[in-house]
Amino acid sequence: MKNGESILADRLAENLAIMVLTRVPGLQLSRPDRSTGLDFIATLSNHSNGNGDSTVFGVLIKSTMNIEKIVGPDGVVEGNTAASIAKVAQNSTVPAALLVIDLATEEARFGWVPHPAHDFGKHGTSTGQLQTVIATKMELESAITKFRLAQKIGSASTTK
Repeated sequence: MKNGESILADRLAENLAIMVLTRVPGLQLSRPDRSTGLDFIATLSNHSNGNGDSTVFGVLIKSTMNIEKIVGPDGVVEGNTAASIAKVAQNSTVPAALLVIDLATEEARFGWVPHPAHDFGKHGTSTGQLQTVIATKMELESAITKFRLAQKIGSASTTK
């Protein structure tokens, strides 16, 4: 059973994650239907192209009081944390992203979780390392745009 301080830290991390992620226009967050290990399901609709297609991915939140214990100066998530995140992502039916939140500074870092079934090609990480970037609106939009492009390239190559 979690103590009150731990529950408050979890809620703060979730609220900060909502603030960070919903800066991306059109991105909506919902809770997964069942216990998937994912904290949120993110859906980004694209009505500008007229067909209303959308992009869906899972979000894992990892909170800490010192981000340097989880993410190195190069933006790579340290081994033990990366391994535990990868286990959750392996069981996910949708691609997963990690959002690391420093509760002391409110710094947030975003990265795609490597998964063999969800090939990111040149537009994301395929090195097996969990690489993160500072989760600014511009970085999030860029990462999601690259992810959407990789999905379109992947679906186009499987339909040929």
